[in-house]
Amino acid sequence: MPVFREETFGPVAALILAKDADDAVRIANDSDFGLAGAVWGNDGARAANVAERIETGGVFINGIAASDPRV
Repeated sequence: MPVFREETFGPVAALILAKDADDAVRIANDSDFGLAGAVWGNDGARAANVAERIETGGVFINGIAASDPRV
């Protein structure tokens, strides 16, 4: 789908189903973009493990990507 392969701006949500955490990491890393990402889950250790494998500028656990306007 174009929204997954092209840089989009605005309130857009692309939902892609993953079979498991490994598949989700593969999907997340299959992108030319990657300023920030987020991992959501109840198991903090598992979420941290998944976050460490995502190739992006920053990964947030149970929170949205946040930036400081001074940066």
